[in-house]
Amino acid sequence: MSFLVNLTNTLPTITEKYKNQGYFERYFAAKGNHIDKEVFEITHRRYDQLYDNRYVILGHLNWLITGPLEDREHRLYTGNPTFEGGREPINIPGLLTQNRGAVRFLGRTIPAVKNYLTDYKQFYIET
Repeated sequence: MSFLVNLTNTLPTITEKYKNQGYFERYFAAKGNHIDKEVFEITHRRYDQLYDNRYVILGHLNWLITGPLEDREHRLYTGNPTFEGGREPINIPGLLTQNRGAVRFLGRTIPAVKNYLTDYKQFYIET
């Protein structure tokens, strides 16, 4: 394997399959000595090709494209007398929160992804 690896950005194409399932996988690569400076979005095929290259750091995440954007609060009956009527509030994360969390998690491996993925609503499809 060589350190001279050609990496270019490739934006994903949203297919009907992705629309129906509500998410798709996004794949990323960064040169080992530039993980905090530059990241490239790549295809699944390119990800597989680079998998054994020790000079490239790879990562992927699930990117939500449908569903509620904002977090919602739901009151669930638990019988806990601390809460009115025994209904305890729980928070259900929305698309923005979940995509932000996926970016933060991947950012532990490839820090530059936090600068690349800043629009957590990217590819959002209103249903």
